[in-house]
Amino acid sequence: MEEFASDKETLESYISTEAQNATRGERATAKGFLKLWEAGGQQEYLTALMMDLLRLFEKLQKDCQKSLTTLCDIEAVKACAVASLSLQSVSRW
Repeated sequence: MEEFASDKETLESYISTEAQNATRGERATAKGFLKLWEAGGQQEYLTALMMDLLRLFEKLQKDCQKSLTTLCDIEAVKACAVASLSLQSVSRW
């Protein structure tokens, strides 16, 4: 979180130094970007959730494409994926 705070401070200082050359719309866009990606915000949560889902489906795809895969292997992989999905619905991360 400290790393994010320093990045935010850097962006804010950049915005304030560039404010003289920037238009009002550009300043508003930059400040809106900072608010959108605030630490613990909804955008951060949704991005993390999508990354988790993509990793889950990538693992599911790789496991199902292995050679000599049986129906039992696919059922086991599917059960693991469903358990991971249900765990994600219960806890935030």
